[in-house]
Amino acid sequence: MRLALKALKIVSKDASSVTMKLAKRYNIPFITLEAQVGTNLTTGEVKHVDVIQEFPIGILKPEDLNDYTEPSLGEDSPKAQIYLPQPLKGMKTVVDRMKAMSEQMTLQVSMASKLQLHIYTSVASVTTTYNGLKHPQSEQNEMELDPTESASAVVDLRQFSKFMHCYLISPIDTVCAIYEDRVVVMFCKASDDLSLTYYLPVVRQQ
Repeated sequence: MRLALKALKIVSKDASSVTMKLAKRYNIPFITLEAQVGTNLTTGEVKHVDVIQEFPIGILKPEDLNDYTEPSLGEDSPKAQIYLPQPLKGMKTVVDRMKAMSEQMTLQVSMASKLQLHIYTSVASVTTTYNGLKHPQSEQNEMELDPTESASAVVDLRQFSKFMHCYLISPIDTVCAIYEDRVVVMFCKASDDLSLTYYLPVVRQQ
């Protein structure tokens, strides 16, 4: 995922068009991204340069596709959702340090504009708190939120750390939405044309 995000960031910058191709070299499958990027010359003219980025991928078998199907959430709304702090790179550093200590992490979203990350080990517990964050619900409904409402979910730290690589595309907004007892949905918006959605299964509910 990290290689794919870096490639997307490089080719999407000032690109007038991007073409994605599936290629194979030395019996290894690759995704090739070809972009035309405008470069300003000293004469004031714009020169178009072809930029090519490649990264290796794995090919799924048809019988494995069900494991990667997006979960059906229907008409359900998340119990709580919140914007992650920006820039994401700082939060990723915290998550990676926690990953070295534990395999699981508890995400707790409070409608009082607070996000907490908890890990528990046999010798200690560690909590990181982010205050003063915004909630998508307040922008969508233009209504006052109940600050006593909250939701929590336990997720696999390795999977969460993989998602945090989305900082490489310099997202405008990143939202964490908790569907209790089911899934945590991470939505990362880089631009009006580029966004990523990541589904984290709930390990167990606190």
